Amino acid sequence: MCTGSNIGKYVREPIGTMPIQKVNTNTILNQVGLRKLWTEQHPTAVILHSHLKRMFSLAIANKYYRGDNPAAWVGHLEHILPRSKDVHRAEHHSWGRVEDGRGSLGHSATLRFPSPLIEPDVPD
Repeated sequence: MCTGSNIGKYVREPIGTMPIQKVNTNTILNQVGLRKLWTEQHPTAVILHSHLKRMFSLAIANKYYRGDNPAAWVGHLEHILPRSKDVHRAEHHSWGRVEDGRGSLGHSATLRFPSPLIEPDVPD
């Protein structure tokens, strides 16, 4: 998954010193690597794309960036990158039968409270 440290890996390292006005769609797809991630590590790419889209929206709103959002999906990247359903299949795992109250590890799901100061709100 794409975490804060991955943002540094995918964004700060390749383009962190570049003036924002010089960043374009080609930069995002190739230097940041969104095109490759989109097909090889799709969940990470989706999160990275979301961060980029928001960063550019903020930059546009504050007049740091002029022009269209180079990370916009609608009307832009949707015509360049394949659809999510064409590159990613979510795998759903069986968690056991619901009626026996047991999860995939075979133990009963029980809430545990970390401190005696926190009491569960149990109706009378």
